[in-house]
Amino acid sequence: MNLAATKLARALVVCGLCLAAAGCERTSGTIVAYSAGTGISIQDEVISADLGTGAGQVARGEDVAALQSTTAQLAATLTTQAAEIQGLLSLPQTAAEHQQAITDLNTRVTNHESSIADQGSQLTSHSTAIADLQSQLTVESPTVNVRHFGAKGDGTTDDSAAIQAAVDHAGSLAGAAPNGTGVEVYFPTGTYLVQTSIRVPFSGLGFRGPAGRGAKITGDTLLFDVGDYTDTVRVSDTEFESLLLMSSNTANATAAIKLYRTTNTLIHSCVIQDFSIHIDCYRASTTTITMNRFSNGRRTQNAAATLRLQGTDEGTAYSPGGGMHVSDNEFVGARKSGNTELNCTAAHILVHSVDGLYLQNNHYVGAQNSLRVEPLATAANHVITDIMMTQEYYDEPCSLTGQANNVVLTGTAGSPSSARYQNVKFAGCLFRASNVAANGLRVAVAGGALSDASALKNVSIVGGTVRQAVESGIAVLGSSSSNYAEVRNFLVEGVYFADNNSGGSAATSGIAVEAEGVTLAGNTFAADANPSARCIQVTMSDNHSGMPSAVVAGNDFSGSNYSPDPAEIPYNNSPVRFTVNKNARLQLSDNLFAGSGKLVDQVYRRTTTDATPASIFEYQVPETSNGELRVRVVGSSDDGTVHAAYEWQGAFVNGPGAAAWSAPVTTVRAQSAGGAIADLSLNTNTLQARVTGVAATTLSWACHVEMLSSK
Repeated sequence: MNLAATKLARALVVCGLCLAAAGCERTSGTIVAYSAGTGISIQDEVISADLGTGAGQVARGEDVAALQSTTAQLAATLTTQAAEIQGLLSLPQTAAEHQQAITDLNTRVTNHESSIADQGSQLTSHSTAIADLQSQLTVESPTVNVRHFGAKGDGTTDDSAAIQAAVDHAGSLAGAAPNGTGVEVYFPTGTYLVQTSIRVPFSGLGFRGPAGRGAKITGDTLLFDVGDYTDTVRVSDTEFESLLLMSSNTANATAAIKLYRTTNTLIHSCVIQDFSIHIDCYRASTTTITMNRFSNGRRTQNAAATLRLQGTDEGTAYSPGGGMHVSDNEFVGARKSGNTELNCTAAHILVHSVDGLYLQNNHYVGAQNSLRVEPLATAANHVITDIMMTQEYYDEPCSLTGQANNVVLTGTAGSPSSARYQNVKFAGCLFRASNVAANGLRVAVAGGALSDASALKNVSIVGGTVRQAVESGIAVLGSSSSNYAEVRNFLVEGVYFADNNSGGSAATSGIAVEAEGVTLAGNTFAADANPSARCIQVTMSDNHSGMPSAVVAGNDFSGSNYSPDPAEIPYNNSPVRFTVNKNARLQLSDNLFAGSGKLVDQVYRRTTTDATPASIFEYQVPETSNGELRVRVVGSSDDGTVHAAYEWQGAFVNGPGAAAWSAPVTTVRAQSAGGAIADLSLNTNTLQARVTGVAATTLSWACHVEMLSSK
């Protein structure tokens, strides 16, 4: 009897140890019942490895460790139970009962040994399958947790080395990832102190924190330095998401992220604050920056830029980045105490070089310039081209040094001659200067006379609102203003102007432009904070071989409160003034003036150099028009001095044949000593102005025809 008990106990202990070694799990305990005097009854013990579910559950090292701990506990329990059975077998029993119990127990031991062997074989197969699944998981969607490499995230330990180790390991895995799926570097909730920049020379890495930006990465240095400085490869497919990047030194001059010759970068749903430059791009192409918040609310010194774009010198050319997409971000640049500014950002977006930039639905506040486009004159082959702004909100600038403006196009065009500066378009944007900025848009580009290849050209503002400028809402400075370069092809269409000239000293409240091709059409001018002498001032020039032209058509001045200067030539009591040098082609048509509702129909210009009578304009009077017609003829020499100005006014009914012209000619300004005389004649349907008696001095004559309201 004792021998049988010993054999049973040994067998059960062996059974438990084998199960533990094989990694099996007991799902139900041993049930033992006995009755003194009648022997014992041992019910079946059910032992199962539950291998079917184990293969799905064991996917991480933590789960495997837990399973091993459970099986060890099972082995200890079986040992204890074997001892209890041995004690039970020592109870007095009849020989027959005892022998039967031994037989039953031997049979069960044999069965269990066979079952254990079978389950061990199955477990081996499952272990191989689990290893294969873990290998596939590592390759297909790996996640590298910075905590596993020693990062503390306690805000005081320098985690630079640990994070760099995690990045390096992720970089080694990224090369094995199929189809460019990449590797995620994960930051659990915590504050990670970085005192040495994290180098990212690998493609396909994503940096992510938990939802709600629970991971903060902070330091007084450049946090992430992305790119291959050996220029062997261009690092691509880098992503930053749901992270809080914060400078720990509010007076520093570093950046949060630097992108060097990168492609396909995504920065999404992050908060980045208190850096001198938040994102610094050097030939960073196809970069998407969306739904982030940039803030400098804790800085103690002024910041340089929120986003800076520039090219890289690559030996034979200065190559720009391109294909940049920046949308739905919040840019906050100033720190205030009440209404007092304590710091300011020079420019939210500073563009030194780019070939393709798309800005959409961003809100900018608290910068001296929300957008500053400024080529670097020292860079060879520098390129700024194809910038598109859609539904941008340029809000409340701040004062730094110099003049604040919502948007500035400045720098030097055409230096060097291989540079390009062209194709800038604003669509549906709001320029709100908040009575701080001089202009909503200011163009002041050095360069003088430019070649067609290097000129600043093709600037357009279509739709949107320009308001609360201290001076003019839009100002384009040309050669007559400190020798700036005129824009070639400047368009303002469908824009609403209001509340400008808040400083009270601007001569022009809406648009003051010097350019070589101007179209101002379909704009609306409401009342300004202070009346100006005019709403539009156009200064024409011809610094290149072409003939400059200007069109001012279809604008509504009826709601404006301009204060006209009655002594001005050529437009007395008009919100529009042209200043023209030499030859030019002008058109002024279909504009609705304030008060009288006059429509200005045509403007013609011609230069005469001799005393031969010459027609300087012909006007086709509408066949069925009723109303009054007023004609002004103004002559000036090349230096801009007005020599003579004449005015005719007459009424007509049912076409020009019934016109009754006032006589004699009304002299608006005294005739000069030059002896020029202008006369007006009306043929069947053509109103013609002619000039005679021109002196040796070349005179430029401008003839203006105004159609007054119909009777």
